[in-house]
Amino acid sequence: MPRRPSLTPKQDPTKAGTGSHWYVTTPGSMTPDGSLRRSYFPSEKDADKLAKKLRAQYAAGIRHAAIDPILARDAASAAELLKGLGVSLTDAARAYAERVRATGTTETFRERYDKFLAANEMDWSNRYRRDMEKLADKLPPEFMKRRVAEITEANIQEAAGFRATGATAIDTRARHIRAAIASKPKPRKRREVKIFSADQVTALLGSCKTKEETRAVALMLFAGVRPDAEDGELVKLTWEDVTAAHIYVSEKASKTGAERLIPIRPRLRRLLEGHPKTGKIVPAQWRKTIQRIRKDAGIDGSIYQDGARHTFASNHLVAFGEDATKDAMGHTAESRTLFKFYRRAITAEAGATYFKITT
Repeated sequence: MPRRPSLTPKQDPTKAGTGSHWYVTTPGSMTPDGSLRRSYFPSEKDADKLAKKLRAQYAAGIRHAAIDPILARDAASAAELLKGLGVSLTDAARAYAERVRATGTTETFRERYDKFLAANEMDWSNRYRRDMEKLADKLPPEFMKRRVAEITEANIQEAAGFRATGATAIDTRARHIRAAIASKPKPRKRREVKIFSADQVTALLGSCKTKEETRAVALMLFAGVRPDAEDGELVKLTWEDVTAAHIYVSEKASKTGAERLIPIRPRLRRLLEGHPKTGKIVPAQWRKTIQRIRKDAGIDGSIYQDGARHTFASNHLVAFGEDATKDAMGHTAESRTLFKFYRRAITAEAGATYFKITT
């Protein structure tokens, strides 16, 4: 049985006159590198503080006290998982570090997925885009938090099978997960982005029969809120989310799961005047209502898919710049969607007129 170490302050005659000749010796069993350590102090009182701390740690059975206890427990758990595999904890940590360096990222799947959506939403067919947007709701929360670097094929299959009803659904989810991880989506279907003319914007607003309808359409046209009638951002917003200065799109309401603030420009502010303080923004039976409004305005839905959002983005880009437009639309800093689709023949003057920021 090892002898109990002597943890008491001592004097070092060779250090007399230096101002620090009291010392405490910490045995190797209580240092992180296993080497004996001598700590010097100006007085016996100061030295005794360390000595008392070391004695208490020794009595509590703590060794290598410089290592955080939580880290020590974590290392012990990791070593237990590796038991019988012929792999040391250091080897496992080294292999994981190399894997992270190889992928060049520490992103979680949630972060990679959000960037994937924002960067490619205009390249996909409508069906593929809807499938990708709904993917996050079909995967386990813990998988969304997992780092991309540590996701294996087994992890993908397990996540794809979460509450799945058949082999086809599992295969489809797994394929979408792999696409998001690789950031190379297929199939791609590039399509032309159509925006509304000034006359079409006027016709849409004029086809609204109530102030409630006008306000909802105004939020589509002048705030770029995603308008899907079933589970889009517009149907999830309430009037509590609308202040005098901005519209708050929460994580739950946002398509990408990232919250954002959309500034309320002068034209939208006038259209929202007198709005309720609480309650849902969209009228009842919104799908039928917006279809009727578009039809009355002479808007072909298949040609002008997401036309209101595209019109907002194109005008906002020339009026307020790239950074402000990305923030308002919920695009990531890396997204190239604005440059791909919204750089069109709209003058800064036209953009200012659209939002009525000039007289």
